[in-house]
Amino acid sequence: MIEALDARASLIDERATLLVERARAAGAAWLGELGPGPVEAAERSKWDARARTVAAYRDRYGVTSAEHALGTDVVTDRQQADARALAAEVLAVQRDNRRLVTPPEPRRATTPAPSLERQRAVGW
Repeated sequence: MIEALDARASLIDERATLLVERARAAGAAWLGELGPGPVEAAERSKWDARARTVAAYRDRYGVTSAEHALGTDVVTDRQQADARALAAEVLAVQRDNRRLVTPPEPRRATTPAPSLERQRAVGW
């Protein structure tokens, strides 16, 4: 089981890395929220990790906004709210001179998330 989880984590990280590379190649404006990529290797590694976190959030929750890294502030479930809070902290590191701040509570969606049965039916 541990091997399977490690393999899944590796695949997620590889996908996030690919998404960041694609965003860089496309000149995606949302990367600007992370600030310029540092030249120094250790700082660059930290920046890359933050970019992968945001890219994974964008991928998982279908964020398509070109300008805003996290898209709209509407979330549909607690898991997304937690993931958004983590991604917001990553962005706050850059904005607040590398000092973590508490992100604002996300706004709940006005329509309920699909039921588990509906999610299974559409292949979620």
